[in-house]
Amino acid sequence: MQRVRLLPLLTILVGLLLALGYLGVQRTFARSAMPAGNVITVDTGSDDLTDNGNCTLREAIQAANTDSAVDECPAGNGMDEIILPTNGVVLQLSGTNEDSNATGDLDITEALTITGHGADLTLINGADLDRIFDIQYGTASVVITGVHLYNGQVSMGSGGAIMSKWSAHLSIYNSEISENTSQYFSGGYGGGIYQNGGSLTLVNSRVTTNTTNGRGGGIFVTDAEAVWLQNVTINGNTTTGTLGDMGGGGAYFRDSAVELDGGEFNYNEAEYKGGGLHLNGTVMTQTGTITVAYNHSDDAAGGIYMDSQSTLTLNMAQIYSNTATHAGGININGGELLLKDTDIMSNTAIGFGGGVKCNVDSCASLSNVHLVNNHAQMGGAIDNFCVMTIERTSIVS
Repeated sequence: MQRVRLLPLLTILVGLLLALGYLGVQRTFARSAMPAGNVITVDTGSDDLTDNGNCTLREAIQAANTDSAVDECPAGNGMDEIILPTNGVVLQLSGTNEDSNATGDLDITEALTITGHGADLTLINGADLDRIFDIQYGTASVVITGVHLYNGQVSMGSGGAIMSKWSAHLSIYNSEISENTSQYFSGGYGGGIYQNGGSLTLVNSRVTTNTTNGRGGGIFVTDAEAVWLQNVTINGNTTTGTLGDMGGGGAYFRDSAVELDGGEFNYNEAEYKGGGLHLNGTVMTQTGTITVAYNHSDDAAGGIYMDSQSTLTLNMAQIYSNTATHAGGININGGELLLKDTDIMSNTAIGFGGGVKCNVDSCASLSNVHLVNNHAQMGGAIDNFCVMTIERTSIVS
């Protein structure tokens, strides 16, 4: 009788083990969908695409793109890894408006990992010739680790350092992106990074002192299925231009899902809306402590600007010492703001809403929020024309 009773239990256990094994196979298969490729080691910091006995970064990318040997670079095969030299790379082949990796920016067409030796050691200098990396349509995944990208410059386009087009999954770890510029006659997008579709992951990285004349001085993201920023510093970036929805000195997120895990958005500037951040049709959530501080807008929202049905959830955030004409800290213009355990301090607006400005057709919920020493001509702490719920919140002038 005991054996009879044990059979169903054994059957269940075996079934569970098989199910777990099956799930494990499925997960492994998902991770292995892109086969591991070859390692291609760059042996020079120069830049050429010539058969002269070396392996430049441009040649390494060409080998990975074409799965064929180029100069002394071995052929790629699958998701290749390019190892950069310690002393970095300087781009030298001038030229724009071509996507074959021949001149100007480095055009990536296949899944690829680019590995440096740390942002303080491995520098890629765009030399103001063009942007640095152009990730082409249809590229599955690009991973960049331990590099510093600087002096990328594009005068008629977007993404001063990196342009990632349609559905690519871009991941950047332990890197820095600084002093890059994008411009366009109707406004550039992303002084440092431009991400269209796909996903963007930034971990333990810095995006600093980049500029654009449109949207997203440091980062511009649109239509991304997922954006994850963990311990990222986005400081000292700038946008100019006052047309339409321009702004987002630090970062601009449009129609995307964004998760923040720690980090800071400080000392960014926008001529128009959102000195630190501009959210347009975006859902943003946050864990870990973040700071949004010392940002400035000549127009609305020194810290964070929200519009077009964006939803922002902040928990344990520090929003302080931001300045603007209106809405020193946060401006909600057609969205939903959820604040909990957050400090909004010492923000200043010349006109309305020193700490928070909430417009018609918006809503906000404040729980255990401290509004301290914020100043404006009207509504020093809060200028409110929306549906707002406040609980356990202190307002101190």
